Formats: sequence, structure tokens, C-alpha cells
Amino acid sequence: MIEEKRSRYFALGLSLSFIGFILAASVVPAFSVSGASPIAHESLQSLLFRVSNERIARELGIAPEGKLIEIDLGAMKVRLSSSGEMLRTLNILSRGREGTFWETPQGNYSIESKQPNHYSSIGHVWMPYSMQLFGNFFIHGWPYYQDGTPVSAGYSGGCVRLSTDDAKEVYDFADVGTPIRVVGSTKELVATTTFHYFLKNGDEPPPISASGFIAADLESGDVLWAHNATSSAQANGLSALLSALAAVETVDQYKTVRMSELLLGKPIPRKVEAGFLDEVPIGALVYPLLFSGNDLAAKAFAADHGERSFVRAMNEKAAAIGMAGASFASSTGSVSNTFSPRDAFMLLRYLRESKPFLLNVTLQDDHVVNETNGKEKFQWANKNPWLPGDAGYRGGLLPESAGGKSSAAAIWSIPLSEFGERPIAIIVLDSSDPRADIEAIRDFIRERFIYAPDGSDFAYVIESGDRTPFLRSAMEVLGRISRMLHG
Repeated sequence: MIEEKRSRYFALGLSLSFIGFILAASVVPAFSVSGASPIAHESLQSLLFRVSNERIARELGIAPEGKLIEIDLGAMKVRLSSSGEMLRTLNILSRGREGTFWETPQGNYSIESKQPNHYSSIGHVWMPYSMQLFGNFFIHGWPYYQDGTPVSAGYSGGCVRLSTDDAKEVYDFADVGTPIRVVGSTKELVATTTFHYFLKNGDEPPPISASGFIAADLESGDVLWAHNATSSAQANGLSALLSALAAVETVDQYKTVRMSELLLGKPIPRKVEAGFLDEVPIGALVYPLLFSGNDLAAKAFAADHGERSFVRAMNEKAAAIGMAGASFASSTGSVSNTFSPRDAFMLLRYLRESKPFLLNVTLQDDHVVNETNGKEKFQWANKNPWLPGDAGYRGGLLPESAGGKSSAAAIWSIPLSEFGERPIAIIVLDSSDPRADIEAIRDFIRERFIYAPDGSDFAYVIESGDRTPFLRSAMEVLGRISRMLHG
């Protein structure tokens, strides 16, 4: 019996040493698990066949040395803590409805401003103990109209509504700059699925002209194939995706703008319609913006608060959703806007989880603005080449290019499993032919990857300098140790 225990603990020591070796392997150019060979390519592209910890890091977060407000939209709770110690949990009475312009935004923010009683120019109501979360979104008490009448229970413009007494408690707790973490639901921090990606034997990957690209599973975060995934490049027209996101969260969508002023490059958003025949709701401009990366539409949204304020909101939103390498200097597809393929993946992931209607816009063939009598006023056509006809296409943006290199981002539903399809995001930056690059990556993944149970024979391959720990591999080894020690 003693010898059996010694053998088990000796095996435990060896296994833990193996785990340490796995976790340290990120300092070497490439490492494979279970004896599989690294996948090389003469252009130094690498197949990143590993588990991404993006979601774990984003949802777990790091408790700050100070105050924190956590808004759990799934549990409908607001939690107040200080230096990691939970102080108070309060009930959320109302939030923005999912799938609408007014859906409460998730991400990491901070209190931008505080007012004991704020008047909403959009909802035309007073909001007691208001704390600005981001753009048009606030934490506040029960709103009321100018005559003192409280709003109905179903009234919501997307803010986090508390009882007025609870809002005062948060108001007294918070300072300008206090961090806020908004999560959609309480999720397990480590996935327990036994499904993994396998790479079938076959030819080497096709040549890709883009300077950087990524193909990854939007649900699991698994990166199937990437090259220079964290290297920033010119965003080109892809910045329209973030411009649209910032617009719906910071601009009053009910304002109007004249098309003639827009075409002259000097749009003036107006709160009250002036009666001009060419007036359109400013919110309608999200269609040309996402159909082709239209710079004029982006300028109209930026004109509402001014270019500088709008660009600041874009950068704040990018930081809030994990686009760590992104930098925006313009509301339009300017060459001064840069982000990495990884940043674009985080953006598509956020849109899919929290603002899916924006992706739905990219799937529409066209959009028509009608006059009050029903007569057609303006029409914008979606020139995306994957519409109509490709049943696997799930949205994205392929901006028009006047020549030279460009970028593209697309989501595909690909049958990689016997039990269903997987949502794969493919982003290419600085490409001489973004459509061809995306289709080549899509076809390679469709032909070479399988999503199936039992990950005992799959390989992790990493690029030099990638320090992401192999979390799932370590978990699997620990599971085997536990089974061995307990018979």
C-alpha cells in the first residue's frame, strides 16, 4: 500500500512538472502537445491551435485597489465593492432591452459625471442621482416627468434603473472615475466542454496577402489560424464598425440631418425637424455606414457632439470592450486609425453578444427611407459581395476601396462538427485582395478543421513571443492525475 501511494505521488510530481513545462513553453518558438508536430509555413504564418483566454480575462477582470461598481445584467444586480471586499448588492429594476438601439452596453467603464438630478433631452424626463456610464447610458433612480409624474414600469431608454433610494446609495458611494464593470450574465470562468478543434492532415495553408489576419471561434475564443494577430495596421474602412457602435450609444438617433448638407461635408444634426424635403433621421445613416464604410455617414454622427468628442468616445468604447491595441484619430476610415486583427475580433465578438442588430444591418440588401406619405425618399444598397447567395455568411464589412490595400471582417457559420456549425470570425488587414483572402481562409478552415470531443491528440502551435498559458491542457492533465490518484 505504501509503495502504491509512493508511485502515485511520484506520478503526481512528474505530472505537475509537465504542467509547469507547458505553461513555460510560451517562451520558445513552438511547442506541441501529445507528440504532434508543429505546423510550419514558409511565409512564417502559424496555426494557433490553442485555447484563448480572452473571455476569461474579460469576465474575471482584476479587482482594483479601490472602489468598483459591478453591473450584472443577467442577475439584474448592482454590486458595490472596495479593494475586493463586497459591500452591498442592489436590485436593478430596469435595463435596456436586448437587440435594440438602447440595449445597455457591456464592458469596462468608469463614472464620467454625476448629477443629483439630470434632465434627459432624449427621454424628456428627470433622472434622480444620475451617474453617466457611457454616452447616452446612465445609472439612476426612478425617472419622472416635468410635472412630477413617475414614468411607467415599462419605460426604458437603456439606462440602469434602480429605486431612487438605492440610486442615492450608489451615488454616495461613487466618485467621478470610479470603475464600472458591466457583464451580460454570470458565467463559469473556465469552460468545462470536452470539445476541441482538430486539424486534419493535408496540404500547407494557402498564401494570404494580408499583413495580419485572424480566424477564431466567436463562442469559445479558440484561435484556429492567425498571423501577426496582435500587430496593429491601418484600419481603413473597418473603423466604420466602431463608428456605428459609438453612434448608437452616444448620439440621439431621433435627430434629423439634411442630405444636402451631408453631401457638402457639413451636416448639422437637429433635434426638431425643420420641414426640409431632404431631411432623414440620423439613425438611418447607420445603413450606408455599415453597407460600405461610408465616411459621410460617420461625419454626420461625429457632428452631433463634435469630431473630437466623438473620437474620444470611440477610443473609450474600444478600451471598454478589450480592443487593447486600437487607436482612433478620426471618425472616418482614415489611415490614422489603427487596430490589430485581435482587436477586430474582440469588436465582432462584442457586436454578436451585445449589439447583434448592427450585424443584422450588414445582412440587409438595402434600406429605404420613406416620406410620411409612404413615397420612397432615399435608398442605400449593400454592395457586400457575399450578399445575397452565401447561406453561411453571418455579417461583417468589406469596405469599398479606391485601390491599394484594404481590410475586411466577416463572420461565417461553418459546419465543422457532426453536431452543428461553428461561428467563425475572419479578419484580414492590409490586404491586396481582402475578399480573396477571407474566402481562402474560410475554405481552408472548412476543409481542414474538425470540432469534436476528446482533445487527447490535438496540438498547440504558437508563434514566438506568445505568452498565453495553455489553460485547457493543464486542466486535462490535472483531471488525469485526479483520476489516477483516486483509482
